[in-house]
Amino acid sequence: MTSRCLPKTQPPLRTALLIVASLMAMSLAGFTARAALAEPTNHSYLSPGRSVEVLRASYAEFAERPIRETRVVVAPTSAATWVLSDEVNIANQAWNPRTGRLWALGDARATWPTGMGGFTDPVTGAVYINAQTAAESHVPHELLHANASPEFLLTVGVAINEGVTEQLALDAMATSGLRVEKAPAYAGERALTAALTVLTGRDRLLRAYFNGGTHLAEFVAAIGADTLAKVKSAASAHNMTGAMTALRADALGGHASQAKGDETPLPGTLDDVSFETSR
Repeated sequence: MTSRCLPKTQPPLRTALLIVASLMAMSLAGFTARAALAEPTNHSYLSPGRSVEVLRASYAEFAERPIRETRVVVAPTSAATWVLSDEVNIANQAWNPRTGRLWALGDARATWPTGMGGFTDPVTGAVYINAQTAAESHVPHELLHANASPEFLLTVGVAINEGVTEQLALDAMATSGLRVEKAPAYAGERALTAALTVLTGRDRLLRAYFNGGTHLAEFVAAIGADTLAKVKSAASAHNMTGAMTALRADALGGHASQAKGDETPLPGTLDDVSFETSR
């Protein structure tokens, strides 16, 4: 994915946030664009307050910062969601890799013509929801993005980040006994997440996801930096079978370290995984 070259005078934190904004512009709303295809009229998404309760119950012990409820904006229609997405991406100077230029008005509708369930502003953490199309796990998913370490996305790439985020949202809801949608998004990315978790251990993954820093370094070391680079490259090209093959080959070859005490074998095939093709 192409990223914009920023001025050398840009403060480091702001620079990192703008890089994340460019990455997330094409990823965060993509999650719910596919949810919109699966369930075109769904008003059963979790409230922000309940979503935060669910996430805290499952993950508070792993996050060094309190899991917070950010500002949530509910847009009444897909048209309103497109406009809000454009406004946020323009304000964040997000790069649109589909057009090869900075984000402009009309880009959201052109990118997701079937509708968007919503998105997260990576700079402010604000969550935007399309009341017409959001699925059950949408708000927890977006609030996870708002509470995750930006380093995690930058290190693993959009595809892995989305798979981890969606799986964490589904797991938290299941732990709290809540219903989830019949066809959750990111089937292939979630299968890849399961394989990565076998290598790293769930606790290490969670600490890397929420905190970054040394926790993220340990997560990368558990997989192997070279292995992660191969997996990230394949996943970023939407080649989940290739990503799984690279992960399995290196893991079985001894290039990635198995998490202590975790002897679960890597998934052997993705043949039974149903892939969504729209982004």
